[in-house]
Amino acid sequence: MVAGTADTRRRVPRAELEDAGLLDRYVEQRLLTVHAGTVEIAHEALLTAWPRLREWVDADRAGLRVHRQLTDAARIWQQAERDPHALLRGGRLSTAAEWAADHRPALNQAEREFLAASAATAAAEEAARRRRGRRLRTLLAVACALLLLSGGLVGVLFRQRGVAEGQRDAAISRRVATDADRLREVDRNLAMQLALAAYRIAPTVEARSSLVDSSAVPAPTRLLGAPGVLQAVAAPRTPARSPPAARTGWSGCGTCPPAGSSAR
Repeated sequence: MVAGTADTRRRVPRAELEDAGLLDRYVEQRLLTVHAGTVEIAHEALLTAWPRLREWVDADRAGLRVHRQLTDAARIWQQAERDPHALLRGGRLSTAAEWAADHRPALNQAEREFLAASAATAAAEEAARRRRGRRLRTLLAVACALLLLSGGLVGVLFRQRGVAEGQRDAAISRRVATDADRLREVDRNLAMQLALAAYRIAPTVEARSSLVDSSAVPAPTRLLGAPGVLQAVAAPRTPARSPPAARTGWSGCGTCPPAGSSAR
């Protein structure tokens, strides 16, 4: 019966007023009027001329407004065949529930059912939100665990790849070193090159041993001189004995005279 900033009378459905005996007494005293299933104050002047009613309005003006909103929402909910979308939520539900906790006798059956349905739906939605939050946190934890696991697996694969490549290089190095040892008596230069290649592939014991053995044996080397006739070759002096050419006087040159003779 109180709406907005000014106190005015309003019509309310008679079904909202459960105490029929009390209603009839007010109607007999001509304080309320009934029209086609609705009830209203007989005259707006009663809002100011009736001291008791004035006190009731002034004492709980905000509460009456909340009650009016609750009554209208409950009626809309029933008219919508109790559609869950018509229930109170959030701040409106909190305000209505807080007021109803102190004014339980003032609620009719429809308002009580409406508040109970609103509270139950809000609790169910909150529980669903919490479940979604827990599910999301679980999914995030699983995703992080899978990410860490995949990173660890990648690291293990790289290490295994490095080990496999090392084993492969070591096997190739041993095989090349074996070939170098086999060819040392046939082709010392090739054996030396193979031993060096084997050591560069992988410094295995076999490659090191083959390289040392190949280095210990002098290898014949072909010297490339200038074009034309070779007149002389410098060689290191051997103090133990003189070469045969020095004793016979032969210089190795077909056109040169023997040693000790004069050229003519």
